[in-house]
Amino acid sequence: MARALVFLLAEWVVRVAFCAPMVKRQTGPMMVNSDGSVGMATGVNGSIDGSVSRLSGTWNLPSWNGTEGMTWAMALASDMSSSAMMVTASPQQISAGIRMEIQLVRFENPGSLIYDGQFCDTTSKCDPRFFVDLDVNTAYAAWPGPRSVHTFQHIIDRTNQDVFDLGEGVSKDICGNVTAANLRVEVVDMEDVSEPDLMNDFDCIFTLDVVGATAQNTPWSAIQQCRAYYNVDSVKLYFRHREYALPSDAVLQTC
Repeated sequence: MARALVFLLAEWVVRVAFCAPMVKRQTGPMMVNSDGSVGMATGVNGSIDGSVSRLSGTWNLPSWNGTEGMTWAMALASDMSSSAMMVTASPQQISAGIRMEIQLVRFENPGSLIYDGQFCDTTSKCDPRFFVDLDVNTAYAAWPGPRSVHTFQHIIDRTNQDVFDLGEGVSKDICGNVTAANLRVEVVDMEDVSEPDLMNDFDCIFTLDVVGATAQNTPWSAIQQCRAYYNVDSVKLYFRHREYALPSDAVLQTC
């Protein structure tokens, strides 16, 4: 019986993660800073910017062994079941502020495509650069949300890579009355002699269903797939997240 339940859970995870409807939009001019020189400062819920801090440390990524088949489904199911062991935060802890952490896990663009279906380069793979903005106030707003992509923060560069694991992440301290968030991600292909080409835009939307009491006992969520705006069948970005009560020395006075 237990084995059957695990397989049912794995099948449900695959359906949710890989069969979610994709959002389409009209193409338009790309709006990014060509040098990516954006500062990184901690923001709080209600601030006019979407600033975040980079997560530090070494993260244990799941073993992929490809993105199809029961091996991957079981890895997702294992991630989901781990959340049952966490200790949840009290209402008093949540009201004093929570820390949100989002980790980009994997990027897949096996066709070396930019947004319009053309190739990044004629003789090599893409050189992706990632920009992010965390929206905790209007998670379901249309792209790019309340802020211009000119303000998105540059966090990751890769050279001559199309399919790769990431592991980089961002964090933000917020007041605890947030129910959903969206890590918006823009990926461009860097060029040596010209402006970067837009590769794709992503909405990485999630809900804050459970808040842990401490970082030590709060596992990561199940790995989820962001919603791509272009080449939705072939270009994919995966992420996971977690939220926990702020330690006493970091409580937000504005909450």
